[in-house]
Amino acid sequence: HHALSLESWNGLVHGSYGRPISDTSHHHKVVNPAHGETPYGGGVIVPFNAEKSLLYNLITGNVEDHTLAMPYNRTRLPQSQIDAIKTWINNGARSFNGEVPYQSSQNKIYVCAQGSDEVYVVDPDRKAVSAIIDVDFLKSANDQPHNIQIKNGFIYVTLISTGRFLKYDINTLALVGFVDGLVSPGMIMMSPDGKKAYVSKSSTAQGDYNTIYVIDTESMTRNADISLTPGLPHAIALSSYGTTLYAANLTKDRISILNTVTGEYIEDIVLSPGSVSVHEPMHMYISPDDKYLYVNCRKSSKMLV
Repeated sequence: HHALSLESWNGLVHGSYGRPISDTSHHHKVVNPAHGETPYGGGVIVPFNAEKSLLYNLITGNVEDHTLAMPYNRTRLPQSQIDAIKTWINNGARSFNGEVPYQSSQNKIYVCAQGSDEVYVVDPDRKAVSAIIDVDFLKSANDQPHNIQIKNGFIYVTLISTGRFLKYDINTLALVGFVDGLVSPGMIMMSPDGKKAYVSKSSTAQGDYNTIYVIDTESMTRNADISLTPGLPHAIALSSYGTTLYAANLTKDRISILNTVTGEYIEDIVLSPGSVSVHEPMHMYISPDDKYLYVNCRKSSKMLV
């Protein structure tokens, strides 16, 4: 359905396409771009992860609408065949030549699923999930993966609830280190050489905080914190040479400027006077030439430059 073919490995890996977002029924109509409909589809296999693969969930009937179990309106596959498919997917869903789906792609998008404790690796060219990193350490509640940065062959992730800063090998997706004991870690900013990570607070953190964590990414240890005006430092940006750090205080409408070499506070950019936050700076980006700071504000719905 929607160009999904199980007749060959290439067809299976290609997945489906052409399903309109506007149609939520089981019997999808053909997309009409003239009506402003956007087609979408996706892969039915996540390599090395049968439990998250649509194909496996359909043949086991592990779907919300059990009438859609596959084979559709036919007898369930023998358990031996289901187990064989599960083993094949968990071993990489390889072709006869040993090729793993999506592994040759040079374009990848990393997405934090804050509600499901997973990091999705997406192939944007094939519109498919190529891998899933499980970051579920806190079994009693959500770990809440919040932000991701890629540097020097490693993936860095913050977990809000667990208070962890994680380091993964980008090729094997293996966990190679972590820092514990952080309070509501949020955004990550990497130094140009990748040897330091500056970690702010999550925008959901309760209370007043006055520190930015500084982490040595080689030893995965926490260095001395950078002190700020108490509030909620969430958005951070780093100059191209890594010598100046900008930290936006979400609840106090100000941006603190800090020298990362000496650790000294320089000054504040005050976005609004008074004790009530008018703008609430949520995210912040610096231009490549270090001349402009772009501040996205949650409350005022403005971008300040």
